[in-house]
Amino acid sequence: MTCSKTSIETMAVTTALGGAEEIGAAEVLDGDRVLAAGRVRLLAWDTDFFGFPCARIEALTATGENPARYDAVRRAVADLLGWCDDRGVKFVTVKVAGPEPILVQALESRGFYVTDCTVALARDDHAPLPQSSDSLDEFSFHDRIEDHAGTALAFSGLILDGRFHNDVRISKKTADGLWQRAVLNQTRSEAREVLLMTRGADPVGLTTIKPVDPENRAGCLFFVGLRGSYQARGLGRVLLGETLYRVRGEYDRLEVETSTYNQPALRLYQGQGFKPSQVKLSLHCWR
Repeated sequence: MTCSKTSIETMAVTTALGGAEEIGAAEVLDGDRVLAAGRVRLLAWDTDFFGFPCARIEALTATGENPARYDAVRRAVADLLGWCDDRGVKFVTVKVAGPEPILVQALESRGFYVTDCTVALARDDHAPLPQSSDSLDEFSFHDRIEDHAGTALAFSGLILDGRFHNDVRISKKTADGLWQRAVLNQTRSEAREVLLMTRGADPVGLTTIKPVDPENRAGCLFFVGLRGSYQARGLGRVLLGETLYRVRGEYDRLEVETSTYNQPALRLYQGQGFKPSQVKLSLHCWR
């Protein structure tokens, strides 16, 4: 079997944050037949946070029998990584759905390693709404946030696992800081819906939702969190229920992602009508 040299096409897109993200596309061919394909995207947000170029491989696919697929993916990934090296990229991430073992093995052979296993869950708008939480007089809900930095700081330490915290090459301080920046960006501009739950002046919980497929009215429940002293008291169900009640009719489909081993989160989401749809493996590679 003769495979052509992977071809790379480069383009630039403008992000919601106003920065440019450069994209490369790769194919491994046998004549006119595509054996493997993928894209790599320079990430403006991650690059700004870490202080060096970062990228993400997307839409990695392969066809054929397993040995041929493995070889073709290795070729495609090698060229995508070469594209990254030409641009000084130091950190590359990828998510593999399925999880697809052949793709994972090919990525591992090129220096990637697994940092998380997640499950995506989805909820259709016709699913029954949870009971309204209006009777909880000691708590208040706010869809506008005045102190963005303070809110981000209050909820930055809640994520104790996930692909950044599971990567031994990233310090906990850095992983916490990344989540703090992500929450800050969500409350300032990225999320279309934000709901802050408070008890007096004390922040209790936070949810954010951002559109992911406006044409099909799909949204992503990006952040769901309760501060430590309020956890394990049934308040997660209250917070999520209130969020779903407030956005009823706004989305035909809501999606959320969590680690497969986060059983409390899985029980919460499935108890509110979310159904598992796909398992993914996250992998990282440092150059």
